Amino acid sequence: MIQMEECLAKPIIDRVNPNMRHFRCINGLIVISNLSRVDDVHEYKVYFERRASKAGKEYGILKRYEVVHDLSLPTPISEERAISWKKVNEHYVRTITIHRKTEAKCRRCNYKEIDEDTDTYDEEVNIIAIDSIPYLVDYSQLSSIERLDTPAPEAEVKYINVYNYLIPEDFIDTAIMSKVEELKKEIVEVDKRLQYINSYDVYLTGLGKFAKKVTNETKQYDPQHDQQVVIQETYYVLEDGTKMTKEIVKHRNYKCRQYLVPGHKEDWELRRECEFTETEVLETHDYGEIPVFKTDVYNNYMKQKDSLRQEIKGLLQQMVRSRVEVTTQKDDGERVKIKINGDEGEFLYNWMHGVEYYKGKYAPLARLFL
Repeated sequence: MIQMEECLAKPIIDRVNPNMRHFRCINGLIVISNLSRVDDVHEYKVYFERRASKAGKEYGILKRYEVVHDLSLPTPISEERAISWKKVNEHYVRTITIHRKTEAKCRRCNYKEIDEDTDTYDEEVNIIAIDSIPYLVDYSQLSSIERLDTPAPEAEVKYINVYNYLIPEDFIDTAIMSKVEELKKEIVEVDKRLQYINSYDVYLTGLGKFAKKVTNETKQYDPQHDQQVVIQETYYVLEDGTKMTKEIVKHRNYKCRQYLVPGHKEDWELRRECEFTETEVLETHDYGEIPVFKTDVYNNYMKQKDSLRQEIKGLLQQMVRSRVEVTTQKDDGERVKIKINGDEGEFLYNWMHGVEYYKGKYAPLARLFL
């Protein structure tokens, strides 16, 4: 029984008939093929029977062959994600299945190969709802499931947003919430006053009024003396629209000039006159101006706003305190742990990197006690 062999080979032209093709293995063995339609750009995997001539020279007789395509590195062409949920021990397990397709192209022809691959993995997650929008509790953030995948499973805890704090719906006390709403209205009024103060540039202590600062310029050029005169008028516009002059300043700017004059050593010499600036205050008034952010008025409003915010936070803590156990610690940031009916939640704020970390379905509530 003759054993079939194989090798990697390239096509060669028959010495007698240029229209015929044979193969030459990498080790130099000639495989007799008598093929007429074989391109010269690919390599081939050939299967042959080894024989020997009367003179003892070995050669092969082709039995079959395959094109060996010179494939490029695979490139992604599609990726599909499928997500499913199941509840295990009061928590959710999310199964993510990723199906990818990649394509590799032959560098020598139009041949393509498509490869498919599927990965599946499970992860334990917490699902909450904030103002009826489902969220996934992540170690680094709260991710809206509406953006990630649908439909979402039933939320383990339903929260409502109360002045940037998240409170479980079943923890809400209507009497305390009424007080919180009143404090929120006071903060709105304080913010309006702060915005009003910020809309002005200075506070004129001599008049006890806020004012906006305006500067107008008038420019005149004197070609005879090659100078430019700028008159600046700075004035205040008070809260009631009254205009009050602060100062009028006159600037004289002389430019550089070059010209020729009769000289001693040469017929003409080049002279240069350079510019200088002269300033003259024509009129000035002092109203005892103070930048608005330094005034006692502004600072007092900021203190009032901070006090109202702390009062809201205190009321919200009071509303939930009887139902939670709280522990705090400081290490690489500030960490808060709470326990509700044996279920733990943890919130960490890393001050150095400004990053928030969440763990557990009650982690958003733990943030209230930071």
